[in-house]
Amino acid sequence: MADQIRGDMRQAGDPAVTSSEPQAAELQNRLLWQTRIFNERRASLSVVCEVPTIIEQRLFELARAISRELPS
Repeated sequence: MADQIRGDMRQAGDPAVTSSEPQAAELQNRLLWQTRIFNERRASLSVVCEVPTIIEQRLFELARAISRELPS
């Protein structure tokens, strides 16, 4: 996806491609959406990677609390 965004950015800078108003508007809109989707996927990926760690930490603390309450 990043390569596609880079290609669209190169096209946006090319006067031959952006000479007509509808093409330029369509290219700009496509670039905007691709950038937004890319950023949202990147943010989601960090959340997906962090959540299992947070769950594991909570489970560890819960197991520790249960262990303290059990008779020796």
